[in-house]
Amino acid sequence: MTDVRRPVLKTGNVTARVLARDLGELLESPRWHPTRRCISLVDIPTGRVIEITPGTHVVAEYNPGIAPLGAALPYNSGYLLVGADGIWEWSPNSATTLWGSIPTQPRIVSNDAVFHAGAVWVGRMGDHEQPGAGSLWRITPDTARAVVSDLTLPNGLVPAREGTDLLFAESAARRIYRVATQARDLDSVVLEPFLEVPDWIPDGLARDGSGHLWVARWGEGIVTRIETSSVPAFDVTVPTPQTTAAAFDPLGVMYITTARENFDAQRRLADPLAGSVFTASVLDTDR
Repeated sequence: MTDVRRPVLKTGNVTARVLARDLGELLESPRWHPTRRCISLVDIPTGRVIEITPGTHVVAEYNPGIAPLGAALPYNSGYLLVGADGIWEWSPNSATTLWGSIPTQPRIVSNDAVFHAGAVWVGRMGDHEQPGAGSLWRITPDTARAVVSDLTLPNGLVPAREGTDLLFAESAARRIYRVATQARDLDSVVLEPFLEVPDWIPDGLARDGSGHLWVARWGEGIVTRIETSSVPAFDVTVPTPQTTAAAFDPLGVMYITTARENFDAQRRLADPLAGSVFTASVLDTDR
């Protein structure tokens, strides 16, 4: 008889271990890059793109010259870099090429994005999180369209489980919404409430290889797997509070980004792991 080991979801909670220390101020947008075979992420205020190779844990840092940098989305052999007023195609050690324009808006910056159905969907927000200044945009090389307005802090865009719609967190409202990206008239899109979390602040969203939704809890040092009728809730904790997002490699290993945004000198000394990347396994192996 063949000895087959079957990965199953863990139950309970785990503590992540530090993978790479002191990488940035506001680490965000972790992704698995299938071509480059690495976990990529950005440090938003400095505009750096960071790659971490699983197994060897080699860290490579690049500065494409776009800051603030809301996201770096895997695209072909490189990335689509989402800046304040444009999206650029770029790969390490190459020049940047404008892929699509975002209308310039005073004091508005990009905050996370996703490439979905041939377009980049971008969360936009005020540079000081001004209430109501945020919006959700659909960008292609030829068009730029505001789909949802009157937001404050849109975050963590991921496809819905069935793959057609998108989910995103409105961190300021402590809610996760569904938006119908295939609507015939994008001017009349209505947000559908998906999940309300009044006791914590949702930041980045992620899906594991089985499609389960995970949410980073800003200010708590926790990434939570959302409970469903068939899947229990599960927390992964890190020893620093500003958890921003998570991503998974093909083996199901989780990578968690954190921040030290607005830390003064005293708090930086007290919390030296803020601004690091952590990793954890959320799978067991069962016979």
